[in-house]
Amino acid sequence: MIIEKILKQLTPERIKKEIEAVKAVGLPPELQKWVKEYEKVGDRDEYVWKWLYRTANISILPLVDENYRKSLANIKFLIFLK
Repeated sequence: MIIEKILKQLTPERIKKEIEAVKAVGLPPELQKWVKEYEKVGDRDEYVWKWLYRTANISILPLVDENYRKSLANIKFLIFLK
């Protein structure tokens, strides 16, 4: 079963590696301004924003032209923000 295979990959080492990868993410300045706006009405840990941006990047299909990948990740992030 697929879920069992996924769960077997969730070792403490793998989880730690993924957490560190999220912490290493840098939000582009154009998104940082939106996070600051959000903070006027809500409270989210910085980790959440980094995770969202990483997720937006990871979920871009490989067929998307390299010239559009950053813009698409930013748009996805802003959709999540809303």
